[in-house]
Formats: sequence, structure tokens, C-alpha cells
Amino acid sequence: MRSVCRARMGGTANRWRCAAALAVFLAVFAVPVTANGPEFVIIESSITPSSVSVGDRAELRAVIRSTDPDSIRLPSEHPSGQWIEIRSMRMIERGEDREVRVVFSPFRTGTLVLPDIELGAGTLSGTRVRVDTVLPDDGSATIEPVEPPAFMPGFQIIAFVVFVFLIAAPFVLYRLAVLVTTRGRVLAARYRANRPYRRIVRSIRELRTLFDDLDAKSFYIRLVDELRAYLTERVHGDFMVATVTELPLLLEERIESDEQRRRMHDLFQRADLIKFASRKSGTEQRLRDLEIVVNLIAYVENRKSRRVIRRTSRPVRRLTRREAA
Repeated sequence: MRSVCRARMGGTANRWRCAAALAVFLAVFAVPVTANGPEFVIIESSITPSSVSVGDRAELRAVIRSTDPDSIRLPSEHPSGQWIEIRSMRMIERGEDREVRVVFSPFRTGTLVLPDIELGAGTLSGTRVRVDTVLPDDGSATIEPVEPPAFMPGFQIIAFVVFVFLIAAPFVLYRLAVLVTTRGRVLAARYRANRPYRRIVRSIRELRTLFDDLDAKSFYIRLVDELRAYLTERVHGDFMVATVTELPLLLEERIESDEQRRRMHDLFQRADLIKFASRKSGTEQRLRDLEIVVNLIAYVENRKSRRVIRRTSRPVRRLTRREAA
């Protein structure tokens, strides 16, 4: 550069051209980082990438040579600057030299100056970086309005389904609660209504189990008492205190079958003769009387089921003779 300027020193115009060329040369090739002290020399420095935009991550690389390399050390805290954020710093040993790498991000366009970095033996200062903009220079760029938030595909369908569910859920839960409550009441009523049936079926099974251990009097006492309690609760008659002469009237009002009424009247008469007159009764007769009670229970339960069917039009399981036994 000096030889070129000397060759062209012929006039004032050439001197001004040389001065301008020297200024450009210094602006382009001058070291961007300065150091303090004669023993602290920056022998190489660069910023990568060469083109930096707002928000980008850039890195300053400075190779430092000093008579005392161990005196070069990084600061304990990152320095802060205006419109520049220091993100990280590290130092790499290169023989007697040290390379300092500083990662930073600018947040404004134009020429910015990195903050001073104290390195123990000296200070990195005056580092400049040119921050470009991604907008065109002709001024044609305009600020776009704020876009509404973008929804995922199918979001509207999902939102509609959730909305319908939230609206319909209380009604569905209410109907479900009503259904469960009503069904529970019906089942509880059926359970209470079938209590006499379950009790007499259990008693008949006990009589079959204890058949050989009971005498005729004890057998008929238990059989007639259970039958009277069953008829009192199931067909709603005062069978517990009714005498043998009063039973035909009660049975006629509540039992439609003549055959069933006749068999029941004979059973009660026979039971009274065995209990109070010590009349003898064989095993076959007791088995036949037990079968008469089973048939009467099946008849009453089936008649109850038919009434429920006519009233509710719902299927009701009918009692079989085997189940009663």
C-alpha cells in the first residue's frame, strides 16, 4: 500500500486518493479487538458467520499471545452490553497462545460494540459487529397484521364434540341416575315381595332334610305354621288365626282353583287331627302332603307372575315345581 501511494504522489489529487485507499484498507483489515498492555497482543481475530442478523448466534474468535499465557483467564461472570447478550465463553490452548471464543446474540440492526471482556492480563474491547436485517432495503416491507392462532386439523370437530358432551352430560347423568334409582326400587320391592317365598322354600328344604328325624306331630306343626305364614304374607289373608272351619272362606276369596282349595282344606284338617287327636300318619302321607304344599306354592307364584305380566308387559320367570322343591 505504501509503494502504491509513493508511485502516485505526483499531485494533490493523488495524495487524497492514497489517503482514501489507506483508510479503506485499515477499515477492512484492521484488527477489531484492542488489548491493554504491551505484553497482551491480539494476533488474529474473526467473527463467524460473516453475515449476522438480529437474534442470530455469532462467535468471536480471538487468538492472544502474551509473555505470561497463564495470566490469561476468563471472567467468572459474562459481561453485559447494550443490545448484545453474551451466551457463553471458553478458552482453548494453542501452545504458547490462547484462543478465546465468545458466543453472543445481537438484538438490533446496525453496528454494535461488544462489551469489554476482562481476561486477567488484558481486556478485549472495541469489538464491532455489523448486524443486518432480513427486510429489503427498498422500503417495500410492511408490517403484517397479527394472525389469529392456528388450530390443529380437526380441532373444530373435537371442540364441537366436547361442547356437546358438556351440554349433554348432565342430562345423561340425570337420566342414568333416575334409571338406576327406579330399577333399584323395583328390585328392592321384588326382593321384599319374594321374601315369603324364599322363607317357605327354605323351610321345605329343612323338612326334607329332617324328614326321618321328625315325628308326625312335629312335622305337621312346622309344615302348617310355615304354610299359614306364607299365605298370610303372599295372598294377604288372616291365615295365622283362622280355624279349619274359617279356612274355606279365606281360600275361596284368594285361591281360584277348586282343586287347590280342596287339597288345602284336607291338609289343614288332617294336620289338626294329627296334632290334637294323635291320629297316625305314615311316611307316604307326609310326602304327599309335602307335595301338596309345593304345588300350592307353585300355583300362587305363577298366578302372581301372570298378574305382573298383564300389568307391566315384562317377562317374569315362573316358578317350577323343581325350584320349589
